[in-house]
Amino acid sequence: MNEAQEKILQSYKLQRGQFYFGYATFQNPVLKFLRNVILYDEGNPEPLNVVIKCTTPPRLAMTLSLMGATKKNLRSAIELEFAGQNIGTVYVNGEVICRGSGKTLNITLIGDECIPHEHMITLIKASKEFCLLTGDQSFSEGISMGKMVMYEGLRHKGIFFHEFLGISRLVGGQEFANLLQETYLPFDIQHTEGDVRLISQLKQPQTKELYQRLNREIVDKHNIEKNLLLLIKAFYARWR
Repeated sequence: MNEAQEKILQSYKLQRGQFYFGYATFQNPVLKFLRNVILYDEGNPEPLNVVIKCTTPPRLAMTLSLMGATKKNLRSAIELEFAGQNIGTVYVNGEVICRGSGKTLNITLIGDECIPHEHMITLIKASKEFCLLTGDQSFSEGISMGKMVMYEGLRHKGIFFHEFLGISRLVGGQEFANLLQETYLPFDIQHTEGDVRLISQLKQPQTKELYQRLNREIVDKHNIEKNLLLLIKAFYARWR
């Protein structure tokens, strides 16, 4: 991290400890990501810092923005999700929303506010090993930085992710592609027993090495953004 990036991170008022970044449209993938962060960091007593950029479905964005309800809705969902669980005190934007005896979870929640691209790059880069992302640009940047990406999928992105799985199959075989399939989070995703197995596999050294090989393969041999634009163009052409 250079000095400018350090200042960007300081502006998010992070506590000491581990840091993860998530960027999504819907709240269910965010809640799943938060649970998986806790699973991934299990055994580490340090506080967890998570910066979440969560927008809203396009048809509701303007209404919720006018009502000031975007962050309120997700905040309430986080409180319901973690209240009474043994994860310690949960902060959202500096305020305590529930208390426990375990690890501290410090969440910085960003709603409809725009994040400058320099901030986005810095947050992805600083995130510990994996992050939650949506969109072609953030996905491309995440994998180019060697991150294990949990990908929030909207309808048109399923085609893109299918191509991504094809590349992963060439790099690590069908079993690796099956693992990556579980990191694709549709907007209505719910917590499952498979999450524990998924996180356990992501923590394995051999899985991390396969991810690094996959990232190098994509960066060196595949132009993700160009191919994605072609896939989206083809998808929407069918609806004309």
